[in-house]
Amino acid sequence: MVAACKEDALRGSRIGVPWNVIKGQNEDKRWDVEIDGFRKALEVLEKNGATIIEVEFSAKMEELREVEYTVMGADFMSSLARYF
Repeated sequence: MVAACKEDALRGSRIGVPWNVIKGQNEDKRWDVEIDGFRKALEVLEKNGATIIEVEFSAKMEELREVEYTVMGADFMSSLARYF
């Protein structure tokens, strides 16, 4: 799969990052490692041509996490056999 990756494949793409939600996690030090990793991943995306833009989400992180778990749970059940 890595051989299929092209350095400029992201050129012209725009990726929205909801910093207003992510910054709210900075108060809780448990998320520091995850946020740091996310920032590093964004640097790689930018280096490979993506434009990172700040977007505003009206939902709070707790609300987003609830939806995330719902989606992951449904995806887990329907895709588990394909995953293995």
